[in-house]
Parts: sequence; structure tokens; C-alpha cells
Amino acid sequence: MSNNKKVVLLAYFLIAIFFYLLLICVDIILPRIAKFTAKNSLAISIIEQRKIDEDQAYIDKAIKNGFQAVILPHQYDTYPFNRIIKDTNTLPLGSLIREKTYFCNEGYGLAKYKSDRFGFRNNDDLWNSNIKINTLIVGDSFVHGACVENESTISGNLIKHGIKNINLGMSGNSPIHYAQSIKTFAPIIKPKNIIIVFYANDNNLIDIQTEFYKNFKKNSYSVLYNFDKLNNPQPSPQLINTMKKIDNLVSSKESNEYKVKQMNRFIKLKKYFLLTNTRKLINNISLNKNPEGSTILLIDYVLDLCDQIKCRPNFVIIPPNEFYDPDPSYKFYRNKIHNYLEKKNLNLLDMQDYFVEPSKKFWAIKGPHLSPLGYEIVAKNIIKQFLN
Repeated sequence: MSNNKKVVLLAYFLIAIFFYLLLICVDIILPRIAKFTAKNSLAISIIEQRKIDEDQAYIDKAIKNGFQAVILPHQYDTYPFNRIIKDTNTLPLGSLIREKTYFCNEGYGLAKYKSDRFGFRNNDDLWNSNIKINTLIVGDSFVHGACVENESTISGNLIKHGIKNINLGMSGNSPIHYAQSIKTFAPIIKPKNIIIVFYANDNNLIDIQTEFYKNFKKNSYSVLYNFDKLNNPQPSPQLINTMKKIDNLVSSKESNEYKVKQMNRFIKLKKYFLLTNTRKLINNISLNKNPEGSTILLIDYVLDLCDQIKCRPNFVIIPPNEFYDPDPSYKFYRNKIHNYLEKKNLNLLDMQDYFVEPSKKFWAIKGPHLSPLGYEIVAKNIIKQFLN
């Protein structure tokens, strides 16, 4: 190869690298554009002041009283949890088992609860075979119940109305976690209804690269339950062993905190290297009317499963908090889910239609989640539209 050709190839390579780095910068900026406002600066300052004035004192008291921080499924894809998952060949879907757990505070005190036998936020007895479960509810932090007490969550409000339900929501979950949770537990619960609650940040394109996606496709990890003599589902020995190792890890001070932070920082940067936000923007404005990522996989799987176990699939979407968590992609994502469900002759319950002015009362005082009233409104509309 001549020197001239080498120079030209090098020039093309450098130009490609330049444009790729430029796209990474754009990808970092895109999700922050809506937050470059005086209003959002105020929101950030409120949250930061809350952390100083309230959160640490609440957490210190909770730890003193024997509570542990909730462990979230998306963490199992990150160091050092992923080492335990690999060693035990077991991928949990909940937090620590039957553990006194503290969650979060957004102005109503630190939400605390005791997790059930699989690490979810339920009364443990609801898993027993003599309890007939009407509804299985799946989602992220909004279904998990951030940041309110048990009776104020969506699940808690359904129970107030006599609707026995199991809550598989965990903060930070995305559609692939929803799909894996439903695939694992719906066949043994056999609910009459499955409620899936979407949120704007479910519109991501990277959850198909997680261990949860691989497990959903290939069943590559150990089972999470077996049955006792009364035919009650119980955590499998593999799950118990895995959660003990995770408990020891989070309770130990031997882990290299600096290395953990560096590894997790790299994982957060990975989504920018993959141009996730840029691809999402292109998808939002494209002519494709269907949602991307694992959202379609989830919807199709639930429809097929409900045909098999004779349940009713229902879909809800919660809008973002425009003060604390503005997200312009919400309307695109909502419309794509609506269009896809409409083809299946199904409805999407859009809670934006019910959070009418003055909408502020539906949102938490010091954070992006719902107030107790907001969760109550969601539950009442789920009952009205799907469960009556």
C-alpha cells in the first residue's frame, strides 16, 4: 500500500473517531436538555437539601434499628454483584429475602417494609397456595411504592379495596425485568389479571444487553423457587444461597469501595458509548409507530401467557413529573405503546388524563415520584378500568 493511501485511510479513521466522539457528547447532552431550566435547578436544590437535612438522619436511625438498604435487580448486572450471580448461577428478581428494608424518602419520611420470601414488597403470606390472588402488578419504582408506606402504594390501595394482589415492582426495573418476573411467577400464581405499569424511562434500548434478557431468552440460570409439602412456593436453595452471599457483601466493609465506584461509573458511561439517547431520539421521530427495545417482547409475551393461563393483561403508563423529572420522550413512548396495543384491541390507561390541575398534589413534596394521593388515584383508576 502506498504512503498516500495510508494517509487517506488514517484521515478517514480520524474523521470517523471525531464524529463518534461528537455523537457521544450529543448523547450525554440530550437527556439533560429539558433540565437546563431555572425550574429544574430549583428541583435539584430541593432534593440536595433534603438529602442533607433529612435522608441521612433517617437512614442512620433505620440502620440502628436493624434495617438494610433495598438491593435492586439492575444492580445484579454490575460489579461486584455480577460476580456472585456468575458464581452461583442464580439471578434474583427481588431484594434480600424476608429482610427489614429501608427504601427512600421524598418528604413523607423514610419508607420501610419487610420483604417477602422472594425479596418483593408484599405480605409474605400472600404467596401461600390457599390465598387466591386476583392481580399480579409489575413495574418499576412507582409499583415498588417509592417513597411511601405500604398502605399508600398502588398494591396497598388495591388491598384496601379487597383486591388481593402480588407486587413484583422493583425500583430501576425496565420491560425486560417485567417480562422475566412475569415469566417466573405468573404461571405459579395464576392471577386473573396482570397489570403492567410503564414509565417514560422504560423507553430504553440497552436492557436487551443485560443478563435478564439472556435469561429470558435461554433460561440460563437456576430456578428461583420450589414447592413445600403444602404446595406453597418457597425460595430455592440456590436463591437462598445467592442472597446470603449478597447480604454478606453489602454488610461487609472489606469490599474495595473505590473499585466499585469506578466500575459502576464505567457501566453508566457505557450507555453513552452505545449512543442510547441518540438512537432513542431517532426512534422517537422515525416513522416506526411501534416501541423499541424489550417493550414489544414484554407485551407479546404477556398476551401469549394470558392465553395459556387464562388471565387478563392490562397496561398503564405514568407520566413524568415535569418539575423534578421532565422527559420529552414520554409522549413518543406513550403513543407507540398505545398504537401497538390498539392493534391488539387493548387499551392503555394513561394517568396523565387523571392528574389534572392542580396536578402538584399528585406528586411527592421532595422528589419525582407520586404522593400518597397520586398512588391512590392510580389504584382507583386501575380498579375502575380493569378490575370491575
